[in-house]
Amino acid sequence: MAKSRLIVINEANRLNPQEKEALVSLIENNPQDVNIALTAEILAPTDILYKAVSKHGKVRKYEILSCDKLHQWVTAEFLKFNKKARPEAVKILVENAGTSLLDLRQAVELVSTFVGEESAVSIEDVQRLTGKSIDATTFDLVDAIVDKNADMALQILDGLDKDIKTVSSVIGLIGWHLRRLWRGKKLLNQRLPASTVAFTLGVRQDKANSFFRQLNTFTSVELEKYFKALLKIDKDIKSTAINPYRALELLIIRLCA
Repeated sequence: MAKSRLIVINEANRLNPQEKEALVSLIENNPQDVNIALTAEILAPTDILYKAVSKHGKVRKYEILSCDKLHQWVTAEFLKFNKKARPEAVKILVENAGTSLLDLRQAVELVSTFVGEESAVSIEDVQRLTGKSIDATTFDLVDAIVDKNADMALQILDGLDKDIKTVSSVIGLIGWHLRRLWRGKKLLNQRLPASTVAFTLGVRQDKANSFFRQLNTFTSVELEKYFKALLKIDKDIKSTAINPYRALELLIIRLCA
């Protein structure tokens, strides 16, 4: 049996006219071994994408989840990461992240990474990550590493708490962000539009240019080296008497070298 390839394009309604035309062309001339799935919050029947899918495939409509069902969905997503979120924490997460399942799934993954080995997700965890966002700080930190700007990177670090939980969370989020860059490289190799890659990976629009600059700057070899360095520092922090914050400082300096 021949292998088939699945292409998933999330939030297709956000594609610009040129990208939609290119996608319609792909749908109309789709090879038999390629399956295309589109998701969209709303797509008018007059839209060229809607017409193309209706003609060459199937359109499935799903109802927007009610508030209670949305909270249940988020709770279930946390369980996939072996995390139990308090109902109040889930409520705040939905209020801050919105009702998009893509955005909520990313928020759940971020919070789960942030709490580390702890099994419970508290209100404070959600507020800390979706308020003055530590993941945005991590994004800026990776930006400084791209620029080999150790002074800026250390200045960003200095603005964070220096306790072991924050340090471990930053290490985890840097790893999460680098994995996202790795996935981005694979998606671009499939010749997907940059905007589709950004939507699929949950990259905020105001961070898209920086994200693709990071993606194009780091080589696969560099990303692999950084993964190994993060794993080593995480192990050292958990198994030795090393000062966590100082260890993270030294790591950032080495990555900026």
